[in-house]
Amino acid sequence: MRWYIGRRWPYGKSPLLFGRTARPDWSTRWFRTRSARLDYRCSPGRRTLTLEPLESRLLLAAASLADLSTVSWSGSLGGTQYDEVRAAAVDPDGNLILVGTSFSSGWVSGGHDTTWGGDGDAFVVKISPEGTSLWSTYLGGTLDDGAAGVAVDADGNIYVAGWTRSTGWISGGYDTTYAGFGDGFVVKLSPTGAYLWGTYVGGSDWDAISAIALDGNGNIYVAGTTSSSGWIRGGFDSSYNGGTFDAFAAKLTTTGQFVWSTYLGGSQRDYAFALAFAEGAVYVAGRTSSPDWMVAGEDLTYGGSYDGFLVRLSSTGQRVWSTYLGGSAEDAALAVAASQNAIYVAGRTASSDWSSQSPLIGPQGSQDAFILAMRPDGQTLWYTYLGGTGDDSATSAAVGNDGTILAGGQTALVDWAGGRILGSSGGGSEGILLRLSTTGQLLTSDVLGEEADDSVVALVPTPNSGFHVVGNTYSTPAWPTTALLGEPGDQDVFVAVLSLAQPPVIAELFADSPIVLRDEPLLLRAHGIADPNGLDTVNSVEFYLDTNGNENWDDDDLLLGATGLTAEGEAIWEVGATTLDAWPLGRYRFFAMARDNTGLASDPVATDVLYTKRVDLGTIDLRRIVETEPEAGKIFYRLLFTHLAGVSIRASAPANPESIHFALYDSDPLADSQLVPLAISQVANGTVQLELARIQPGAVYYLVLDVAPGSEIGEVIWTIANLVDRDPMTGAITVFDTSDDDTVQVAFTGDTSNPGTVISIRGVSFDLPATAESGQSIAIQAGPGHDVLIVTDSTGDDHVEAWPDRIVFHRGVASSPGVNFPGSVTAVTSTGFEEIHIYGTQGGHDTAWLSDTLWQNGADTAARMKFEPALGHVKWITPQSYLRIKFFELVDVLANGNNDRATFFDGPGDELFEGQWGLSRRTGPGYDVRAHGFPTVVAYSQTGTDRARLLDSVLKDELQFKPHKTELFDQSTGGNVYRVTVRGFPLIEAEATSPLDRDKAALWDTVFNELITATPEELVFARLLAEAPRPMLILRGFEFVKIRDSAGGQDQATVKTPLPYDLIFGAGWDVRTE
Repeated sequence: MRWYIGRRWPYGKSPLLFGRTARPDWSTRWFRTRSARLDYRCSPGRRTLTLEPLESRLLLAAASLADLSTVSWSGSLGGTQYDEVRAAAVDPDGNLILVGTSFSSGWVSGGHDTTWGGDGDAFVVKISPEGTSLWSTYLGGTLDDGAAGVAVDADGNIYVAGWTRSTGWISGGYDTTYAGFGDGFVVKLSPTGAYLWGTYVGGSDWDAISAIALDGNGNIYVAGTTSSSGWIRGGFDSSYNGGTFDAFAAKLTTTGQFVWSTYLGGSQRDYAFALAFAEGAVYVAGRTSSPDWMVAGEDLTYGGSYDGFLVRLSSTGQRVWSTYLGGSAEDAALAVAASQNAIYVAGRTASSDWSSQSPLIGPQGSQDAFILAMRPDGQTLWYTYLGGTGDDSATSAAVGNDGTILAGGQTALVDWAGGRILGSSGGGSEGILLRLSTTGQLLTSDVLGEEADDSVVALVPTPNSGFHVVGNTYSTPAWPTTALLGEPGDQDVFVAVLSLAQPPVIAELFADSPIVLRDEPLLLRAHGIADPNGLDTVNSVEFYLDTNGNENWDDDDLLLGATGLTAEGEAIWEVGATTLDAWPLGRYRFFAMARDNTGLASDPVATDVLYTKRVDLGTIDLRRIVETEPEAGKIFYRLLFTHLAGVSIRASAPANPESIHFALYDSDPLADSQLVPLAISQVANGTVQLELARIQPGAVYYLVLDVAPGSEIGEVIWTIANLVDRDPMTGAITVFDTSDDDTVQVAFTGDTSNPGTVISIRGVSFDLPATAESGQSIAIQAGPGHDVLIVTDSTGDDHVEAWPDRIVFHRGVASSPGVNFPGSVTAVTSTGFEEIHIYGTQGGHDTAWLSDTLWQNGADTAARMKFEPALGHVKWITPQSYLRIKFFELVDVLANGNNDRATFFDGPGDELFEGQWGLSRRTGPGYDVRAHGFPTVVAYSQTGTDRARLLDSVLKDELQFKPHKTELFDQSTGGNVYRVTVRGFPLIEAEATSPLDRDKAALWDTVFNELITATPEELVFARLLAEAPRPMLILRGFEFVKIRDSAGGQDQATVKTPLPYDLIFGAGWDVRTE
């Protein structure tokens, strides 16, 4: 092994970023030893390091891969010096692609560059599925070059990424100019090894790429580390964040053109080691000492020393979330793999205090490997430590074709659980190979290697559920068994292909009926049986009965029997009616396992059977049930409830209601005949009723319908509801709707001295009397579906408060907006309804106050208000709900002025509309509707002698009087602050009373004969009629008035001077001055 002290790189910053070996300083003698004092030179001066002996270790026991797999082939490659593989991939034809760094010349062949450039070159090797070297090539120039990542597209083109300090060998990509102390690079090769294009990636300082991945369209994603500023652009972070290094990610096209790049990091040191792409997301993993850059992830608290990290980016380079991984000691995320539903991170950790979530396996030593699974939303599914008392590290991760998680790395000693796949004797550090289930269970663990240091660098699944194991070895040629390419050297690359022995599987076990009646056989079917080696290798399928009640298969369970497969590939086992008659009524669990001709057994699959007359009702909120088989005598129902609320059961009365009984249990009465029911039914007013005050949602309950023998009842129709809850401490009532589209009706009974409320849902009514201590508080909550709430007022003075997400109806108290209602005997609150209709038809002076901000968080919503006096209602429309208030005497609607609009339609009587910035209102016989804060207000008049009154604001206002409409708005923004529009009003009065700004009025003529009378007090715009002039507009207080050109007719104007305002006439007016 080659030791680097203090992670120093003899030629500047280490391109491997993590103390991994690169080109050694040949002026120093490098050696490996179990205990040594080592002198080295990389700069003037002399330093000393003591290497401690390798520790013994113990890893958690697991089944050995040697028992479950075979080595298809293995071999080594490399030259006579130091060679290191860093990454591997498989092309569509199953060929294996290896990349890394070589300090050996003369061992590659068949590629575009077979001449070693000196000081270390990157290399690429392509190996057939049978283990034959197809071609190999160097990549690089005359200085240090190395490859760290590889990906293959659907056409077999190969994309290689890494670092370089060489100029003159990159061409065809977006950047062919070497920029600094070291650049990252990406090179595309054809399937035959021909150079297609290459590009530098980086800035003027030091840059390196550690990982590469492709999406389905061939776009390229890379991740690495940089100390260069000024070259990142297009992503979410284009500013260098400080510290020695920042991690980065970048996207290129399949032709090597730049798309975007982004920094990843904070104020200290940040390194990216691994990258994966799945389902449109880019995942970057690494380590960081920066405490200040995580956003929206599960762990935003820096633990100390170094933490691992995982970042999710969109395909456009925007950060979705990021999270620290680790605890208070040093941690690093070194590998990442992604599937459709999970992201798996592997690395090393010295922390025992990761999070409040407990690991599947706890810490074992001073430094352990770890595997962690996360959901795509950044929440941890599970994590586990793997290791013994010494140092362990997981440096590679992959998802196998069978869905298992593969991880590889290095351990200090071979004497831990598991078997040896390759090699025979341990010495130094050994490679480790782990397989875990998707739930984090360790399935197999093994080691590989000989007397010297070995490590697993990459795991690549093969099409046949096996995988390639790729790594580095200092061991002698005793293993691998074949020299694939070159000859043994100082350190070589090894490859092994493992084929896993797979047990059979059963997709499901089910009964022909989950409820088995007396005197009927039970048929169990094992379906979806498969074996990788063919169905003819499945010897039998065994059927078991769970006899110890733990619901998991174990050796204590009763073997019912074994059978072979049918022609359709399933297995059937019959439990005869005679056998069932001897069993007590109850719940039974059965298992099935398939066993092949090698003795491997499938995981057990299970199914449950109820042997009784039972109906599974599922989850109940409100249900009407018709039982047509009451002659069965005792009928069992299994059910769950939706809400933390009461249960009400009502059955229509047959001729003899005493013959029907209900009993509700919280456990299965068939399993325990001594159970005491939670509630039993009573007969009241000829109806069978069962009431229970409160029940737990989601729990399983059991209902028994007992019909007395000889009752001669043809059917029992009954309704069960789980919709009303009364808090036992406060008396507050909560009413839920059902999961479907509902119409909920609310009506009030009694008076303020004896109030009550009746709520009806789907024809089922609930009478809710108020308590003497607390009055009545009712909350109605709507759930899924399109739900409608209809409230009819009481005979008293009522008040409504409304927000887009909440409505409160106060019975018996009409008041002004924002006033508390201590005297309200009933408060009905509703949430979640898409439509609300409130009627004030029962008398009293009813008022309403509506606000367009959300009650829950105060957020703004866009609101539309429509007042239609002819129909007696105010419509209030927001993205959350539709509210209609009808026949209320006073309605106040509040808006915050953001995209809100109020519309006042005409009524049948004579009305007054008043409009100004911040408040508009329409009054008429029996109603007053006011709109506060709406930036856009429109009012209409069609019948009657309606009048509109417009008032200016403290702003600089403008009035425009036109034949078809009149508008008042702010001049500075042209009406963006507010605009009040009136249409069709026979008379409009406009007043400017604010002295702060110069208000303007512009009047347009019509084709009729008009008369303008201008006095110091006011200006009147009237239409000349035969009987007398009819005023249409009266202006007061405007500083500037402009009369547009006459549009026709005999237009006249009389001006009484002097005027305190400017008055300008257009052409065509007959103006007379007095």
